[in-house]
Amino acid sequence: MEWIVIAEVAAISSMVGLGTYCLACAVHVWRKRNATVRAPGGVGGVAGVLRRASTLLLVVGLLGMLLSTVWQAAVPQEGILSGDGLFTVLRPADFDVVDVAGSDAVSQHATLARYRSAGATTEIAVLKLRRESLVADQQVLLHQPLAVDPEITQKIAEQNAQDRNGRSNLTNFVLEQEKLLRDSLRSRLATQDEINKLQREMSQLQGEFQQAQSNLAQCQAEHERLAKLHQRGVSSEQEYSEKASELAAQQIEVRKLEEQFEKTCEQKAELEQALDSFRKFGEDQARVLGVKIAEVETQLREIASLQEDLEQQRAGDLVRAQRHREELLKKIGVELEQAEQQLAGWTRRLEILAPFAGRVVYRATSPGSVNPGEPLIVMAPADGLRLSVRLPRWMKSHLARAEEAHCRLLEDLERDEQRRFVECRFPAALASWKDLPAHPGYALAEMRCELPGEAVRLLARGEQIAARLLWRPPFYRAPMFLFCAVLATIAAFVRSVSGRWAASPSAERRFQVPAAQGVINPEITTEFGGEGAMLRLLGAQLREMTVRHELDAHGIAAAEWALDRHRARAVRLLALGMGEGDELCDSLENLVKQCVHENGISADVRRRSFGLLHRLVAILQTAGPEGSHERVRRIARQLSSPGHARSKGTVEASSWRDTNNRVCAAGEELRKG
Repeated sequence: MEWIVIAEVAAISSMVGLGTYCLACAVHVWRKRNATVRAPGGVGGVAGVLRRASTLLLVVGLLGMLLSTVWQAAVPQEGILSGDGLFTVLRPADFDVVDVAGSDAVSQHATLARYRSAGATTEIAVLKLRRESLVADQQVLLHQPLAVDPEITQKIAEQNAQDRNGRSNLTNFVLEQEKLLRDSLRSRLATQDEINKLQREMSQLQGEFQQAQSNLAQCQAEHERLAKLHQRGVSSEQEYSEKASELAAQQIEVRKLEEQFEKTCEQKAELEQALDSFRKFGEDQARVLGVKIAEVETQLREIASLQEDLEQQRAGDLVRAQRHREELLKKIGVELEQAEQQLAGWTRRLEILAPFAGRVVYRATSPGSVNPGEPLIVMAPADGLRLSVRLPRWMKSHLARAEEAHCRLLEDLERDEQRRFVECRFPAALASWKDLPAHPGYALAEMRCELPGEAVRLLARGEQIAARLLWRPPFYRAPMFLFCAVLATIAAFVRSVSGRWAASPSAERRFQVPAAQGVINPEITTEFGGEGAMLRLLGAQLREMTVRHELDAHGIAAAEWALDRHRARAVRLLALGMGEGDELCDSLENLVKQCVHENGISADVRRRSFGLLHRLVAILQTAGPEGSHERVRRIARQLSSPGHARSKGTVEASSWRDTNNRVCAAGEELRKG
C-alpha cells in the first residue's frame, strides 16, 4: 500500500475515532443528565418516537458517510496489464546488432533492427552469384529456338521448293492468261468503241437526214407556193430564183447525208465481223491456258497435302521440344526461387521489418550489450497496451470525463527476487467499458496506457504485471455517500420538526430558569438556612419537569416529603421556586392532554404515569404559585373525573379523589397555620 493511501486511511480513521469518541461522550452526558422515567404523555409520544428515530438515522447517515469515504480511500483499485498485438524483436545469438529504429512512430514495412554476421555475408554473396547464373541460363534458354527433327525439316524444305516452283508457273500462266484476256478485251473494247462510235454517227446522220428531208419537203412546199404566186405575178423573180436555189441545195444535202449513212453502215458491219473473230481467238487461247493452270493447281494441291502432313509431324515435334524447354525452364525457376527464398530468409534475419504501422513502446538503451533472447525493441498498435481494472459502475461517467488518470506499477514482493520499477507511475485513459453480469454493480474498465519501458519489456517476456489505479472520483459522488447524506439531512429535518411539534407555545423558555430562582436570596438563606435554598431548588425542578413533560417519581416524592416535613415553609418556598403561574398551568394542561390521548403503551405503564400525574397535580394544588390555584383545581377535577378514569382503565377514580382530597386538605391546613 502506498504511503499516501496509508496517510489518507490513517487521517480518516483518526477523524472517525475522534468523532466516535466525542459522540459517545455526548450521548453519555445526555443520558446521565436526562436519566429519568419519562411519562407516556411527554416527548416519548409520537414526537418522541420520531425524535429518537431521526436521531438514530442521523447518526447512521453520518457514520455511513464516513465509512463510504474510508472505503473509497482504503480499498485499492488494482488490475492486470496486457499487451494486444505486441511485436517483439529479440536479440539473436549468432548475430551482432548494427542498428535499431530511432523514431517512436513507425510505418508499415519500416526497418526496426539490422544485424551483422560474417558467415551470413558470405552466404548472401554466394546466393547472389547463383541467382545471376540461373537468370542468365534462363534468358539463353528463352531466346534459343526449339530443336526440331532435321529429316522433317529437309522434307518440308523440298516440298516448299516444289510449291514455290509450281506457284511460279501458276503465276506465269495466270499472268499470260490475264494478258491474253486483257489484250483480247482491249481489242474488243476498241472495236466495240468504233462500232459504238459508228452507231452514234449513224444515229446522228439519220437525224440529220430526217431533218434534211423535212427541210426539203418544206422547201418544196414553199417553192410550189412561190411558183403559183410567180405565175400569178405576185412574187418577184428574184425571190423565186432564191427559193429554187435553196431547194436544189437541200436536195444535194439530202443525197450527201444518205451516202454517208450507207457508208457508215458498211463500216459497222465490217467491225462487227472483226469483233466476232477476236472473241473466238481469245476463247481458244484462254481454254489452252486454263488447262495448263488446272494441271499446275492439281500439283499444288498435292504438294499442300504433303506439306500439311509434314507440318503436323513438325507440330508434334515442336510440342515435344516446347515441353522439354518448359521443363528446363521450370527447373531453373525452382532453383531461382530457392535462391530467392534463401536470400529473403537471410535478409529477414538480418533486417527486421515492421509488420504494421504503430509506435515503439520499448527500445533497449544499449542494443549491443543485450543478452541473446532478450527484447531489443517492442512495437505496439495505437491502443495495444491496456490495463484491465474492475470498478463500480457508478464510476464510469467520472472516469470517462477524466482526460488522464494516473496509475502505479505494483512491485512483485512474493517472488524470490523482488521486482522493482524505477518509473512506477504512468498515465492512462478509458478505452472501453464492459459490464460484468456475474458481478452486479461492477464492470471491467479497459484503459489505454503509456507504460514505462521496463514494464513493456517484462510484458514482452510473457510476465504478468499488476498495476493500481490511483485516480479516484470525488468522495461525495459515491452512491453510498449521497444516500447517507440524504438520509442524514432528512433525519436532521425530521428531528427539528418533531422537536418543534412536541414543544409547547412557551417551549423556547422552558429551559430558562426565572431570574428570581437563578440567585439564592440571602434573606431566605438567613431565615430558613440551607434547607430554604434546597426547597426553592426543588420547586424549580417541579416546574422544569412540568414544562418538559417529563415526570420524575423521585422529584415528586421529594416534594411530598418536603410538604410533610416542613409544611408551611415548604409551601412558601416551593411556590417561590415554581415562578410564574400562568406558564406553569399551560404546561400542565398540555401534559394532561398528551397523557390522556397517549396510545400504544401497556396498562401498567399507563397506571404508573397517571399516578405520578395525580400526585404532581395535588402538589401544585397545595404549593402552586399565587393566582394558579383555581386553574390547578379545575385541572384536578378534570383529571379526577370518572370518565377519564374509565376511559383509560388505569386506577380507580375513587383512590385518585381520596389522594387528591387528602393532599389538598393538608395544604389548606398548612396555609391557614
